[in-house]
Amino acid sequence: MLPDRQEHPIHDMAELPEPQARTISRRGILAGLAAFATIGAPPLTGEAAARPVQPGTRKGRSLAKGVGSSTQDDRSPKVRSLRLVHMHTGEALSLPYRRGNDYDRAALGQLNHFFRDWRTGDVQPIDPGVLDIMWEVQRACRTKRPITILSGFRTIGTNRMLRARRGGAAEHSLHLVGKAIDFTCTDVNVTALARHALSLRRGGVGIYPDNGFVHIDCGPVRTWNG
Repeated sequence: MLPDRQEHPIHDMAELPEPQARTISRRGILAGLAAFATIGAPPLTGEAAARPVQPGTRKGRSLAKGVGSSTQDDRSPKVRSLRLVHMHTGEALSLPYRRGNDYDRAALGQLNHFFRDWRTGDVQPIDPGVLDIMWEVQRACRTKRPITILSGFRTIGTNRMLRARRGGAAEHSLHLVGKAIDFTCTDVNVTALARHALSLRRGGVGIYPDNGFVHIDCGPVRTWNG
């Protein structure tokens, strides 16, 4: 039997803003969207290289090796870009992170920081596989808004705190290793987001309709309702 809710119980309610844990803060999303509207895609830096990135990290510093760079225009189908806003920090990010089969080191560094544990500031490389799943969902749902991120990387300390406080965080959550993302989108309902993610059959998909978000990860293929 494939792991589902036993591996990933309803733990992500703990990532929702307090004091109201069952609804996403509209004020937080609107603040993030306002921040997103004020920026363009940040410039990428680094020398050209042709080998894929093998990311690694230490706290607060990305150690990804190799740089993806290309003369292709960002509108090329071979270029993958993400448009994101973080519900808790209000940060916004719009950038291409992959060209062909190569991941851009500078872009991955920015994404690692964006998806950090927002409570502690600790940085962990986000698995490019889960970024690709998010890109596929973003493209399939044809959203005109940035994806709203609730949770990316989570430290062991944060996970223990959430387990002690609310008893819902999975002990071995894939958030701990940068392989899971919780997200929503203001112009696409969660059922449609989950349907697009499920159609990929590339990892786990949890739908939390009462809380208004979807969990994706690059673990085993499985699904559950929260």
